[in-house]
Amino acid sequence: MRSKLTCLLLFLLHFESQAQSPEWMAQFHRTILDTMKVTFKQPTNFRGTDSVECFKTYPKLQSIMTCAGNQLVSADGDVLVFLYIYKPFRRADSISMQKMFPNKSFDVIDKVHANTIRNNIMFSQGERDASDWKKFVTYYPEKEAKAKFNADTAIKFSINLKQEDFYKTKFQFLKALFIQKKDRGFLGIYVFHTAEGERKIEDYWKQIEMIFRYRE
Repeated sequence: MRSKLTCLLLFLLHFESQAQSPEWMAQFHRTILDTMKVTFKQPTNFRGTDSVECFKTYPKLQSIMTCAGNQLVSADGDVLVFLYIYKPFRRADSISMQKMFPNKSFDVIDKVHANTIRNNIMFSQGERDASDWKKFVTYYPEKEAKAKFNADTAIKFSINLKQEDFYKTKFQFLKALFIQKKDRGFLGIYVFHTAEGERKIEDYWKQIEMIFRYRE
């Protein structure tokens, strides 16, 4: 039930927002970034598109990522990035959700990112690992999160894929980066890459870490 409520919440945050970043990005997502006071920087040698992927033939990916737009593709084709931009979950949203589910607690304004990561772990590894999800993620040190993203929290982790989960056959690896700032919302970056991309992932990751930054 908990995971279903979180998925519903994310769905509402993602699609309710449908209002300066690149022209290829949907206007409502550009507006959200502006509202969140977030700067976007497109990585070198990546092209962007706002085409949507709902992973209908990939059950595990669909459970984890639902539908995703805002794609960045590396020039060599070895890395595919999906940017998740959500309308910040505010106190008013918490009150509305509380009315819909009166027996549940929605004191989660600054916890949505953690609940999302927990669900990612659950769908990829199972409920047992999800109950202790922090074992499977890496928190950036506070100073590094501040320096790189001006964020309060930054978390990265890998999502285990089996052969049937390989996206478009060649994308065998999936990593994720979440950043969050108190009262400003969170952003998610999912990074697919090939076996060749895995050999160069450190260089790619440095560029990926520069995509989003909270302004002062």
